[in-house]
Amino acid sequence: FQERSLEGYDLVALFLDGKSFADEEIIIALGVTLDGQKIPLGFVQAATENERVCRRFLSDLVERGLQYEAGLLVVIDGGKGLYKSVLKGHACVQRCQYHKRQNVVSYLPRASRPASVARWRRRPRPRWTRSNQA
Repeated sequence: FQERSLEGYDLVALFLDGKSFADEEIIIALGVTLDGQKIPLGFVQAATENERVCRRFLSDLVERGLQYEAGLLVVIDGGKGLYKSVLKGHACVQRCQYHKRQNVVSYLPRASRPASVARWRRRPRPRWTRSNQA
């Protein structure tokens, strides 16, 4: 799984996130194709989402055949290490709306949180089609 070629995948988006698992941090990469298929690309065990570890992880994905030259939407949480490691010039970085909501809501008084989350969920979301992808 960690060594397979990624050359055959025509990806339009890449999700990168760190997750805690059994007292360890694991950074996970999930690719998304134009038709919406989600493909786990790899993971790396790390103490934190620092730039050096994330850049090495992305370099490994590129060496395995991850194509990014035509452009790639990279969705990340607010972590600075992930942001700094993304290949600039060939990637458009989008902050994950789930993480953003969680961060904003955490600053609100506890009594206000449920209403704020419900309001956030009702926000209209853009629909992506082939015609508005440029």
